[in-house]
Amino acid sequence: MATFYGEIVQPYSRAVDDDDDEDDVIPDTSCSVLRWSPTAKLEMEESPTQCLQCEVLIIAIGQEATGFSQAYLLENDAEIICVICSGMDEQDVNTFSQTAPTDKTCYIYRLKSRPNIMMCMCNSKVTSEASYSWTEKVFSKLEKPPDQQMYVAVLSSTLASEFKSETPIGDLKLPFLRSLSTNEFPGTPICPYLEVPNVVPGLPASSEYLSKFSITISLFLSVLDALVDFK
Repeated sequence: MATFYGEIVQPYSRAVDDDDDEDDVIPDTSCSVLRWSPTAKLEMEESPTQCLQCEVLIIAIGQEATGFSQAYLLENDAEIICVICSGMDEQDVNTFSQTAPTDKTCYIYRLKSRPNIMMCMCNSKVTSEASYSWTEKVFSKLEKPPDQQMYVAVLSSTLASEFKSETPIGDLKLPFLRSLSTNEFPGTPICPYLEVPNVVPGLPASSEYLSKFSITISLFLSVLDALVDFK
């Protein structure tokens, strides 16, 4: 999955929020709360922009993407620099260690050897209601290094039963990948585009607003026949 970088599509979005009605009442669970590590906070305080520099950010959403990332992408020298709590209410069970399927905490890791490379693990998919707050607060504290671009890769998954295709589901070879990318990414297409009328709700949709800041974004969606347990 990590090798499937490269889709370039027009900047119109098929990653959309579930609730686009401006008249909708936003619940209290729409707010995200960030807690930075003492090391990260000190770096931000010493920075003129009050931000951390980030060249690459990989955002893994859901148990399948986080399991894959922990197994194949997360290196031993990674350190947790931030915890993000979002979309929680009093009925939610939360371990704050991402060991329960209902956990709604996300962790941002950073490589000690290459601190400009970060990875965010969201064990539970971030709700549409919390996605905008999540995206706004995280990226308000990240900036691209001088004379470089920031690249954001979003990894997510969906079940084949939710995938829309002219080809019958039974004729599709599972699992497979689909992608969406902004025009800023000068890569070579490797996996096919996400077909119309498929949409990707929630956090992947909200993160696309970052394209107006010329941040290169690619979404990679794994279509599965069943949920995968990496634990």
